[in-house]
Amino acid sequence: MIGYIEGDIKQVDLDRCLLLVHGVGYEVFIHAKTSSLTMGQSRFAFFVHHHIREDGQLLFGFPTIRERDLFRVLISCQGVGPKLALLILDGISEEVLLRAVEEKDTARLTCIKGVGARMAERLVIELKPKLAKWQPILLNGVAMADPSSTVIEDVVRALTQLGYQPGSVMDKVRELFEPGLGSDALLKKCLQSFAKV
Repeated sequence: MIGYIEGDIKQVDLDRCLLLVHGVGYEVFIHAKTSSLTMGQSRFAFFVHHHIREDGQLLFGFPTIRERDLFRVLISCQGVGPKLALLILDGISEEVLLRAVEEKDTARLTCIKGVGARMAERLVIELKPKLAKWQPILLNGVAMADPSSTVIEDVVRALTQLGYQPGSVMDKVRELFEPGLGSDALLKKCLQSFAKV
């Protein structure tokens, strides 16, 4: 089983990276946030989940062991395959996912592309015991959150409450997000952009 791979980046797309290792090109499936980490890099290393099925073998890559382990927790849930697990990790931060499961906040989960109401309910039920001992990353005793992910998720949720479909606005919200932009400012920017369409 392949658990780690490091090599030269030959090509990167939003959902995969072609990594050259000693003359052999490995296609590693990733999500968009991981793809953004590879930009401008000539070499990269992934912690890998080696997925074996009847019709082939697939490699799913993550920048940290922790994210790979969370991916494995997700695919242990009924109805969650590797591709959907990647969408979940791309669409919501770990801290917000843990909070949504703990608070049974299915509305937060349906903001993720590919997750409908039934899947959100199933995720809450199945993930709650699996993540009961999952400890958040701490910095000086305080749980860390990804500010950009939280802002984006807050804005998508606000837009959903205004009648927009979460799957259709997520990409646009991400596109309009800029570092340092708060939820209110980003929401205003999104609404102005939608008004021009």
